[in-house]
Amino acid sequence: MKDITEEELHLYILNKTLLDKDILNRIEEIAGKDESFQKELHEIEEFYSNYNQISSNRQNTFFLNAPQLETFRIKSIKLAAMQSVAESTDLTYIKTFFTGDNYLITRLFYNSKDQSYNLFIIPEDDKGDVSNAILYLTGIKKEFLADEKGMIKIKSGFIDFPEQIIIRLPLAKFDIVGNDLIQLQKKSFSFHNKKNDFKLELDLNEKILNGSLQIDKNISNESFKLFIFEPGNESNFTSVNMDENKFSINCPELKSFRIVITEI
Repeated sequence: MKDITEEELHLYILNKTLLDKDILNRIEEIAGKDESFQKELHEIEEFYSNYNQISSNRQNTFFLNAPQLETFRIKSIKLAAMQSVAESTDLTYIKTFFTGDNYLITRLFYNSKDQSYNLFIIPEDDKGDVSNAILYLTGIKKEFLADEKGMIKIKSGFIDFPEQIIIRLPLAKFDIVGNDLIQLQKKSFSFHNKKNDFKLELDLNEKILNGSLQIDKNISNESFKLFIFEPGNESNFTSVNMDENKFSINCPELKSFRIVITEI
């Protein structure tokens, strides 16, 4: 059997289900009788536990770290957004980001054809909702919005991606369509996630959209940011920080739009 790579040891700690069965059995066999091997696994586990502590401090903001490995060959990970582009020769794999608690995985590719970056946000159980997640790059102080499948396309010739990125998952989403636009004067919209009920009050005064957010429970950080965009055109969004859960913004001239609320 081939030697166990450092990459495979990290995957064993991060998510052992991504390993081939024979490699998994080999690691556990050696760990059962080799104390130095056990110590190495423990050191890797401690390394990622630091990020676990960071990401668990806030329920919707996650700090993802890119391990310093030569390459990742994660053949088991599948994502609907990736399937249509996975075979493209224009895509070059760059790096993989993990949360310490394994909740999110993000894979970064570079598309040489249109000189863009493609990031695929993958929940651990393939069932978590990563649609319209927010990527924040601290180095350039810029945010990017994921599409319905958790994919972010950044149209840029070159970005020096850091070893850590920040992903914020939406707290609430509100779709404003059709007749809703005509009747926006003091109209309310509701949204329920796993922990909270949200109520958004909107009032359209000429071209200014005013809104206020009500939540049935306290959230760890009561500062919120609003993103407004047309679904399917996530690269073209407007964002604004909410002041005491209220905001005013120019109403987009669209037939329909979505409002996404995140913590900041």
